[in-house]
Amino acid sequence: MSHIDAILRNFAWNDRYDEESFVGVLHERCLWDMEKYWDLEAALYDLAEHRDELPVVTWPLFRIFSYMMVSFGAHFDPNDHFSIGNLPNEQVHEYRERIQLVFEGLFSGEMPDQSSCFDMMNPRLEG
Repeated sequence: MSHIDAILRNFAWNDRYDEESFVGVLHERCLWDMEKYWDLEAALYDLAEHRDELPVVTWPLFRIFSYMMVSFGAHFDPNDHFSIGNLPNEQVHEYRERIQLVFEGLFSGEMPDQSSCFDMMNPRLEG
């Protein structure tokens, strides 16, 4: 699957949207699917290598980032019933920071080095 397809699978306003994508599972089941997250993150790293394609997915990327940040906020809001059911709060904090670094890296043109920035390396990017 191409990096554009992997991104659009996570964007609800596209025909390629898949409820079994990372965003779909997070939204529908309130679960963090690590394998699907790795796919999305790897697509962002691939897109960083093909920056000329960035305008094609700018709106989908912003919406995915925005949805995830709102979800993190809702998770920690005692007045909101949304909660990421399969992660302890410490991991929610870690993934929020990771997502912020990866998306900022994509738009700044300098992706974070997996080995120096994160405790866990994306297995889709190893080798």
